[in-house]
Amino acid sequence: MEIQSANFSFLREHDPQLVNLAARAEQFFLDDDSNTCIIKLRQFAERLAKLIAANTGLSQVPKEAQLELIQRLRREGIISSEVDDLFHSIRKAGNDIVHENRNADSHEALTLLKDARYLGIWFHRTFSRDKDFRAKPFVRPVAPTDPTDEIERLKADADRVRLENEQKEIALRSAEAKARQAEAEKQRLEKILRDQRGEIDPSPREEKASTPSPSPKEKKALSPSSSPKRGEKRKREGWHHGVIGIVASRLVERYGAPVFIGSYEDAHEDHPDQVDTVRFSVRGIPEFHVFQAIEYEPVKSIRLKGGGHKAAGGFTMPAANLEKLRQGLREFADRENILPSHISPLINVDVRVDLSDISMTLLQECDRLQPCGLGNADPVFYSENVRVISQQARGKDKVKHLALELDTGNGKIKAIAWRWGEYCPVPNYIDIAYKLRANQWQDTTSVELEVVGIREAKGMDNSQNSPKPLQLQYKPAPVITKFPQWQKLSEAPRPLPRPLLLYGYERPAEKFKGEVDCDRPRKEQNYAAIVFWTLPPSFTHLQWLIAMTKPDHIYVSDHVPPIPSIENLRQQILSLDLKNPPLNLLELSQQWWISPSAIVAGLRELGYSCQFPNTLSLEAELLKMQKWNDIDINKLANIIECS
Repeated sequence: MEIQSANFSFLREHDPQLVNLAARAEQFFLDDDSNTCIIKLRQFAERLAKLIAANTGLSQVPKEAQLELIQRLRREGIISSEVDDLFHSIRKAGNDIVHENRNADSHEALTLLKDARYLGIWFHRTFSRDKDFRAKPFVRPVAPTDPTDEIERLKADADRVRLENEQKEIALRSAEAKARQAEAEKQRLEKILRDQRGEIDPSPREEKASTPSPSPKEKKALSPSSSPKRGEKRKREGWHHGVIGIVASRLVERYGAPVFIGSYEDAHEDHPDQVDTVRFSVRGIPEFHVFQAIEYEPVKSIRLKGGGHKAAGGFTMPAANLEKLRQGLREFADRENILPSHISPLINVDVRVDLSDISMTLLQECDRLQPCGLGNADPVFYSENVRVISQQARGKDKVKHLALELDTGNGKIKAIAWRWGEYCPVPNYIDIAYKLRANQWQDTTSVELEVVGIREAKGMDNSQNSPKPLQLQYKPAPVITKFPQWQKLSEAPRPLPRPLLLYGYERPAEKFKGEVDCDRPRKEQNYAAIVFWTLPPSFTHLQWLIAMTKPDHIYVSDHVPPIPSIENLRQQILSLDLKNPPLNLLELSQQWWISPSAIVAGLRELGYSCQFPNTLSLEAELLKMQKWNDIDINKLANIIECS
């Protein structure tokens, strides 16, 4: 019997049983049985791993455990490290429940449901013809609605709407009756007023005799108002003076510079002696005294009325004097020694917090302040002495944004500064002002900082901010004097030439007999060939091996070494004994099978300063390793010859 699933139905074309297992896991999740849900997900992952092996032609091993099969898929390069991690997370959770009698909670079950779905999406994109498949968002399992309950709910809604309509109809009728009564009363009172006026109003002849002739000035005052003048109409359509003041304040906050902003006002047509004017609203900064600027003689002599104080003011001026105003303000700024360093955005900080206190809970508390905007601004947080783990200018064309990864003390957090790419790089330690934002990626929501201000850290001594120096032992490879021929190991002639150097991650020494050395070449020994079971951990290692062994041939297998997760590599680096330098970087790199640049990137994340070329972020360096392991051997041969 096929069971329906909201999240896994796209896998039905591959194997209906996969869908059934996932759907049962969803049902047990609904029944609040997290343990059985995870056990079903483990069965789902086991079946999926076997399907992957079958679709890639991987030979079947009788009674092979799930762990061994996953490791074999990873070694053969069939699955990536990310997919490998997802398989292991489901496998470990299922084993703990079955063998350790551990009770799981609904949060863990929901997380593993999402992990299983990611595996299903990867499998479908990899082994179906629909390479552009777009999965719908993950749907949290919900209990099906009882049709009887739904009918009752619809009936209740219909009754509620009918009652509301009846009440509205009654209210409308009552309002209409009151309106008719009011109109009748109005007409009655107007009739009484007309009757009273007829009794006391003089006749036209008496009015003419008793009313003195008005003067021309009185005629103008008593005459009906004409249509609004052109200037009055435009004034009403333009910016209100209060709005101009608000805009001026916002501009000062945004750019940190004194702001003079004005609105044009045309002269009245019936006053030919008047001229077009501009009404200014002014806001200053601490170094720029607004009232003194307005009273400065070259400015005062060209304006009309005006006034203000140190921080703000306003005045009116003939529009023809705009250029003179600019010149006068330049002279005032020069006289007061206003410097470019005084021009900096002003940021109103609401609260100072430690970056380790930033969490989804705090973001949810801030969301309760919504809607934010004019009159209810987003809260601005401030943190001092924050270490920058990595930074990058992102964006297309001329618009670049500054993307940061910051150390929280117990982890890391991402931050984005829109249109600040030109300021990259920023100092290693910064004081930062920011707003909290929700960053959604697939089905995961995390907190991200929207940066509104950055400065070099001031809160601690520079000695504490400075990176800790770490001495490395690292030598560039010597010059290659002999260039070998490259070939895939599967296409190489048999037997392979000897003497032979076998090199690579988990290389099978037992498969190669005769004059074979493993990993480290002997001094003064020229080798006929090198077999790379996997590529070396870095290009530098490759250069060293070719320069030292001078082989005639290089044969490359298609095996790919595993790449650790970011967290696992960080833990390895933290376990290092760094109290006894120098650190032999090439040996450590070969021991861990990690590129030297990735190790240095991790050390720099921990605040160490290393004499080593620039590195990317740790995440980007691991991605480079993945691309290195997938490089075409012909391309690699060309790079070696050109290096």
